[in-house]
Amino acid sequence: MQIYTNETISNIVVKLEGESKTRLALPDNEYDRRDRGRTELEVHKLLYKTAIVFPSRELQGAASPNANYTLPAGSHEYPFRFKIPFNNDCATVNSKLTNLNVAGLRLEMARDTNRHVKKTLPPSLSGFAGQAEIRYYVKVTVQRPAFYKENFRAEVGFNFLPIEPPRPPKNSRESYARRQHQFAPAIAPPSKQGLFRKPSNTPSAEEVVPPSIAFDGRLPDPAIITCNQPLPLRVLVTKLNESTATIFLRLIELVLVSSTTTRAHELQRNDTGTFVLMSRSNLDLALRCSDDRSQKGREMEIESTLWNQIPLPNHIAPTFDTCNLSRTYVLDIKVGLSWGTGGNMNPELMVQTIRMPVQVYSGIAPPQALLNAMANNPVTGTSNQLPQQAPQQPPPPFAPSDIADDVPPSYEDAIADELGPVDGPRREYEPPQHPRTSTESPEKRGWGERLFQDSGH
Repeated sequence: MQIYTNETISNIVVKLEGESKTRLALPDNEYDRRDRGRTELEVHKLLYKTAIVFPSRELQGAASPNANYTLPAGSHEYPFRFKIPFNNDCATVNSKLTNLNVAGLRLEMARDTNRHVKKTLPPSLSGFAGQAEIRYYVKVTVQRPAFYKENFRAEVGFNFLPIEPPRPPKNSRESYARRQHQFAPAIAPPSKQGLFRKPSNTPSAEEVVPPSIAFDGRLPDPAIITCNQPLPLRVLVTKLNESTATIFLRLIELVLVSSTTTRAHELQRNDTGTFVLMSRSNLDLALRCSDDRSQKGREMEIESTLWNQIPLPNHIAPTFDTCNLSRTYVLDIKVGLSWGTGGNMNPELMVQTIRMPVQVYSGIAPPQALLNAMANNPVTGTSNQLPQQAPQQPPPPFAPSDIADDVPPSYEDAIADELGPVDGPRREYEPPQHPRTSTESPEKRGWGERLFQDSGH
């Protein structure tokens, strides 16, 4: 902290906060004209921790409760440390300041909601300007006792990638999706008359039985893919009839499709996004069985070297579900195949797509102490998943006892203070950014620039 004159302050408070904010407009065809342009705002405070970094505990004990302190001009540094919990801690009733939002020249006040989800903290999410955002930040407030002097404030946001749920034990099972196709018979070209033409020993395409095939996409069961890691995918082509034809791979494309559900009280919207992981065309690769026999049921595996060196982009968020936002994924596998004989392909091109629901994990494994505690816990240790909320029902009138019944204390919250920091690789995560808009409050647009340097303190 850099100050240029002596300042009288009462304390310096650091806050670690995370919030999920959604805003949806009312449809014009369902409401009268008086509501045209009106929006519903829903805000959930997922994380809230505070620490007083000045005065120190020793200084507080030696001074009166309402004591003020004068800091000399210069640089001042106060270390602090927060431990991010595993699960969110969404308050049942937000403060007025949390619900208040500035949209242009209009003040918005979000209504409290009784829909709260107790699950793993969601990742940072952006890219839905004005509609949805999950943000985490550290905010510093220097409180000045004089009523005519505003407090100094500074805020620094950061990208957060959560710890992943415990994975099930490894097994040999695979989840799969399958499509079948019957190729059409080849059309014989016009015969060429020639005196010195030699007969060919290779059967012509019209003499070969057109193949009937199935192609599968296979992932480990359950179908989990990991941020910043290649897909553990296998793509198989299987002949379903006796045919000596050769199958050719012409194109292949892998696309991860996201579905983001945004809720703002009674309103809901679904947005779909696509992430092209790999796309190759004009391949003309012959697929062969391990023993070149044309026996029915033989599997031919497409070379995984086409995609197993390509990690997921670092802007893909893990699968999550929180109070007013959720994200799910499916993997689209598009394959183009042809058939032929003697190295010659028929003009027919079969292009089909199979779709596989997948879960995207962050790649940050839970600490072993947490897994051990889960195994030893008689209540929650029977499941390999993080605590889940019961299926959603129409929201009843709010009562504190309802929250206690639906969301029992989780094992990770109970032992969080006893665990050390998560030790493992830190994944790169850069959610898509959008320009800052006028919907932000003035205190978030640089009040602290004159007070705090860019040194990260």
